[in-house]
Parts: sequence; C-alpha cells; structure tokens
Amino acid sequence: MKTLEEYKFGKTPDPMTLIAKAMNKLKLKWYFGLYTALRLNGATYEYYSRIFLVTPVITRPKPITILGESVQFIKLKESLLGFGVIKRGEIQYSDLEKTLLDFIYLKRYNKRLNADAVVREYITKIEKEKLVEYSKAYPKSVQREVEVIVSRG
Repeated sequence: MKTLEEYKFGKTPDPMTLIAKAMNKLKLKWYFGLYTALRLNGATYEYYSRIFLVTPVITRPKPITILGESVQFIKLKESLLGFGVIKRGEIQYSDLEKTLLDFIYLKRYNKRLNADAVVREYITKIEKEKLVEYSKAYPKSVQREVEVIVSRG
C-alpha cells in the first residue's frame, strides 16, 4: 500500500524522515545521535546499519525494526537534550560537539560504542570551546575527560 507522498512524488519517503515525523508528533525531546549524527553532520560517509535515536523517555535494550531499518533507542537525561541539536526540516540531530560528548558519556554503559576511537578520529573537526561549554551539562567525569582531550591539542 502506497502513502500519499509516494503517489504524489512517485518515490518512497526516507525512513529517517518518517521516524522523525512520528517522534515530532509525540511531542518528545529527541534527536538522531551517535553514528547517525556523524553521518548527518557530513563527518563520515561510512554506512552504519543502525539508526541511533536519543530520547529521555523511550529506551530499548535491543534495536527494533521500524520501516525495515534497525533503530536503537538511547535514553539520556532530559537535561542533556536541550542543546547542540541541529534541525533540518523534520529531522533533528546532534552537532559534532554534542555527538562526541554523548559518546564519552555513554561509553561507561556500552563498551561496544568504540567511543575512544570515535573521539580520536573526530576531535580535530570540532570547535573545542563549544565542546568545553557543552560539557558543563554533563557529569564531572565527562568534564574531566574533555579537559584532558582539549589540553592534548
């Protein structure tokens, strides 16, 4: 069965746009984060088979399939969702600085994120002042790690 958009434009809508529309309809704070945000920021062209969606409400231990895409919900405190988000139409995603902070923050809960390698790879592409400013919203352990990263160069 085709949607109205498919009939109107002759193509299937992008799954991320449809997921974004659904999240916006729920009126929750949310954004595409982690590896998904790296791609949306144009920092990488690598394809990661999972879409990462950050929200303060929804969490799932395992990815779920939405519109044929593997989607991993990541739960963060609401206080960590009010900054560093870029909005492009329906889609919202964390900027590069916020993305790196989320990797640093979440690595203590999920070692498979490969956070240290991600931070090393993208640290030269960010505004360090913005990283330090954003880090003030995170726990002291994250702030200390950011200080070390920034002082290294």
